[in-house]
Amino acid sequence: MPDALTCAKRLAARAQRQLGDQLDRLRPSKERSAASLIMPQSMEVRMRVELSQLVDDVMRRWPVTIRVFLNYRMRCVGCPIACFHTIEDACREHEVARMRFLADIRAAAATGYVDDPSS
Repeated sequence: MPDALTCAKRLAARAQRQLGDQLDRLRPSKERSAASLIMPQSMEVRMRVELSQLVDDVMRRWPVTIRVFLNYRMRCVGCPIACFHTIEDACREHEVARMRFLADIRAAAATGYVDDPSS
């Protein structure tokens, strides 16, 4: 059975592939004009992580956040409950300070970088 890090890497790779596929569909091609896109880039809404979001949705949308879950020793990666638990639920279950965790998740999602917890 693969360990948590292997599962996390696989999940992150799959999420990146899916995101690339979605971006390819949104790019204008010879057959489609830029006007046919769902939402112009200038009107794109920046979404941020909230306590009410599902853990699985957060890890899929921002794969870099997987490292934050692992840094907090939260075994949400690959967990069958992740698609039902919100960030708040997970923090409560793992006895993690939710506002500190949320700040770290938001920072990772915004910058694409996770600070090393050992420093």
